[in-house]
Amino acid sequence: MNKKPNLYLGKNGKTTQFINELNRCLENREIVKIKIQKRNQSHEAQEQLVNEIAREVEAELIDIRGRTFILYKPSEEKNK
Repeated sequence: MNKKPNLYLGKNGKTTQFINELNRCLENREIVKIKIQKRNQSHEAQEQLVNEIAREVEAELIDIRGRTFILYKPSEEKNK
């Protein structure tokens, strides 16, 4: 997998635009690496946000390392 993140979760947080872009990336790549912009946020709050995003896009959370996390979702197009 590419070492650089595919998406960045910026200061605006989990917006509709971010979720739409994440869904597009998951459909095209199936595995997406996301980096959260550094914020004054506890590890627990960050983990809660990551789990919330994974549930919302119906993806499996593969790994969390620091502020970077990886999601996997099988492509519906490729499964046809």
